Amino acid sequence: MTNLLPPEELQDVRHFYRARLLTVGSFVATACAAIAFIALVPSYLVLWLDSSSVSVLPETATDRQSDQAEYRKTQDLMKQLAPFVHATSSPTGILMRAVNVRPKGISIDRISYLFGKGGVPTIVITGVSTKRETINAYYDALKGDSAFKSVVIPVEDLVGTNGSTFTMTLMSK
Repeated sequence: MTNLLPPEELQDVRHFYRARLLTVGSFVATACAAIAFIALVPSYLVLWLDSSSVSVLPETATDRQSDQAEYRKTQDLMKQLAPFVHATSSPTGILMRAVNVRPKGISIDRISYLFGKGGVPTIVITGVSTKRETINAYYDALKGDSAFKSVVIPVEDLVGTNGSTFTMTLMSK
């Protein structure tokens, strides 16, 4: 389809509609600004009128006591979190060492990592084994690893009276 208007007149028509669009757009934007202003004026007036009646309340003894109690709680929490913040080793490395020495036939169900007394990391591993001998092999592998100070496993888990489940407690150095 061809255009019936000459190029000069087509350009004039486009300029006319562009100017019309900008004019209508500016009117719409002005109307939106006016509506927003009208909506916000009552809130501003309420706050402005009410600010003169607000007075500063004196601090009471109970407020100071509750602030001191909160301060003590915060200090206690900071003392509890201090081993995590100042840790020299990553728990991930120790956990990976414990998992990587695991022989075939052992699946680990749960790993708990906690700090014992003096900030010594303790790992509790709970899992399932296909045979009693694989539990013993896993125990021997962890016992021989220099990263762990002690490896404790209940006797019934080593003997196999609990079936195929086991629980090991590892204390890191």
